[in-house]
Amino acid sequence: MTVYSVVFVITLLCVSTIVGEDVRNERRSHRVWNRLTGKIADKYNIDNRHLNDEAMLLFSDVAFQSLNDSKTWNVMVHGWRYQNNHRRDWFGFGASHWLQRLGRNLINPDDILYLNGSINHDRLRPFFVVDRKNENIEFNIGSISQTIETDRHGEFYEKIQVPSDVIQTLRRQNKGNIITYEAAGEDDKNLTGITHLIEPSQGISVISDIDDTIKISEVLDKVRLLANTFISPFKPVPGKYKPNDNKNNFFV
Repeated sequence: MTVYSVVFVITLLCVSTIVGEDVRNERRSHRVWNRLTGKIADKYNIDNRHLNDEAMLLFSDVAFQSLNDSKTWNVMVHGWRYQNNHRRDWFGFGASHWLQRLGRNLINPDDILYLNGSINHDRLRPFFVVDRKNENIEFNIGSISQTIETDRHGEFYEKIQVPSDVIQTLRRQNKGNIITYEAAGEDDKNLTGITHLIEPSQGISVISDIDDTIKISEVLDKVRLLANTFISPFKPVPGKYKPNDNKNNFFV
């Protein structure tokens, strides 16, 4: 079973590598497409924002008072900018069906029950997107605005300094230790992010691992790990996380 599991994992990695090359070619095509549609839109005054298939994820993070200035808060913003890959070919979501069939032929019959189900395409999608590097993201936290550029992986993780009075105003609006902010990419689509305020007297506890600490992953068994990652509903480790009793907990 171990050999079959290793073969299955290696095959998945090979597919991801091949897809990476396909993504690079698509990125070049995307640049040409952007230039073409941009020129047409400018010439004929056309709103072409609906042609943009870029997307962005904002991860919840924290804000805390500056050690050097109690009237200033440091708000951490973290996210990922990417372009959806709509190709429905063998390397796209068709790969999920291919992997399912391959897996059922390679895996020990005793473990086949763990793969009884369809691969969740929403979980597979991040492996088939194009990172949008060097793009400007505009943030609005109350009356404070700042522009941040994505890195070569399409990610951003930056600190924005915000006056305490702005933070307190946002706190009152949200009625708690949570504030929201707006973020917009170059397509002008606004997203709302969430930030948790960490009071100096409260501090913060950090759990550095999720798999089998909070979420059941079964990392020691590669077949069950794949099933728990791409097929089965996420399940919490018993006694480690109770949503109703942990309203102030969050994951990054």
